[in-house]
Amino acid sequence: MPPRLTSPHRNIRFRRQKTTKFILFFISFFLLQNTALAIDVFSTDRIAMEVGTSRKGVHIAKVLLQWDWKAIEDTACLCDFSYIEFNVSHWKAIDSAVGLDYLTEIGIKPVIRLQRGPLSFLPSVKPFLEGAFGFHYLSKKRLANTDFNTSTKFQFSQHLAWGLSLGKNNKFVISQRFQHLSNGNIRMPNPGINYRLIHMAYRF
Repeated sequence: MPPRLTSPHRNIRFRRQKTTKFILFFISFFLLQNTALAIDVFSTDRIAMEVGTSRKGVHIAKVLLQWDWKAIEDTACLCDFSYIEFNVSHWKAIDSAVGLDYLTEIGIKPVIRLQRGPLSFLPSVKPFLEGAFGFHYLSKKRLANTDFNTSTKFQFSQHLAWGLSLGKNNKFVISQRFQHLSNGNIRMPNPGINYRLIHMAYRF
């Protein structure tokens, strides 16, 4: 059988994806390195929970710890609010014929938030958008009841979110996150996984 030819456009797209991943990797590494010097790991600022699902039939529950990195208290303009986030996640796949399969995932990432001042008609509510790029490790590479079968336990993630910060000093947060997780094509196969999450956080 003759070797399979690869489209040059596909190769270019693949190289661009890898370049983007490496740029995001170094930016996140720089932020994490500087954040580590600016936070007290024994003094958590917020605790959070997330629940969500993916189209691959995976149900996900997370517990998260968050440490503030930078906050600009200027309610009159768009402002930056950044923090470091550590999570422990439980993945569950359900199949009526096979049964249950599980894996555990841990991750860490710097998060950048763009937050507006309080709404004029709801002074205790602040809308925001945020994004992040992080690093994760899976307890195993495959979920038996799904087509998630990756080649590496190490994974990258990106998330985009929108939400509301409630109360004085952002006491409560509720948001919806859209997250992608994959190994960045550092090894194949790399099926990746996308999921939607409801995020709720409480500030101490």
